[in-house]
Amino acid sequence: MPVTRIRDSVATEVTTDLAGFAYVTRRINLPDNHRFTANAIDVFCDNVLMPIKSDPGNPTPAGYQLFISPYPVLQTNEIFGPSPTTALPNSGPLAGDDGILYCEKGLTTLTDVAHTQYRYLRDQFPNDVLAANANMTWFTDHLYVTILIYNEPETAVDLKVSFYIEVNAKKTGYVSLTMGRYQEFLSAQCRLLNEMGTVVDPSRTHGNTFPAWKFGGIRPELMVTAANALIYYNRQASNAAADMLQTNTLQDNFKAAIQMVAFDEPFGTAAGRKPDWLQIFEAAGITSGAIRQYPPPLKFADNGNTLML
Repeated sequence: MPVTRIRDSVATEVTTDLAGFAYVTRRINLPDNHRFTANAIDVFCDNVLMPIKSDPGNPTPAGYQLFISPYPVLQTNEIFGPSPTTALPNSGPLAGDDGILYCEKGLTTLTDVAHTQYRYLRDQFPNDVLAANANMTWFTDHLYVTILIYNEPETAVDLKVSFYIEVNAKKTGYVSLTMGRYQEFLSAQCRLLNEMGTVVDPSRTHGNTFPAWKFGGIRPELMVTAANALIYYNRQASNAAADMLQTNTLQDNFKAAIQMVAFDEPFGTAAGRKPDWLQIFEAAGITSGAIRQYPPPLKFADNGNTLML
């Protein structure tokens, strides 16, 4: 498979708008009908540091965001910066988005009350070690290097950035090519806001998953007999006879293992000595509830998409 080593730069002087924002992009064309793998990515700022603000009395930080992606990135409604009070508006997409191959962000903040010293913050994803062996794959026959600049309003910024991308290109079939390009096209549709993760009240964390943490100490535990343990997870010799259990027997055992108990009692069911950890070894397709004889039928929309019922 041929390896293409892209060495290029973005060098221009750009003037920020009334909001102090500037947008610079550079397109790199690649051969058609290929699957591409980025073996390594490296970015270098030829100005050593991104430009700082010319007004030290302004506490709002200056910053930049650099993205390498199959499609150009767009601004979102997310903020950019560690502090909500001084954060910069309209950040680029998250570094973990499917359409981002490389992301680098930097901030210049003031470190003292007198506003005389600057602090430079810079981070990238993936990091230097991973970026040297990226192995990220895409199908679209171009790349975009996009730089978002945050500075003072109507300020001229001298931008000089060089980058190195080692790309492995391999011929691919039409079906894989079309599906890959379509998926990347859909992933490039920008999300204005991200809400991912579950917020839990700190007062509910203790005992929310492991109730023993709420009351302290260790809970009493049920033990299984050697014969029962052998059924669930112990290895046996190839010529040894294995005890066979009916499906309903396994279901009863798993149901007993997840029985609700008082906080000071051992998990599971004392009768028959069925501890809660038996559920970890649950056989595939066997649960403590009823099993449908036939799976529910699939329902399709007019365009062929599967309906979620």
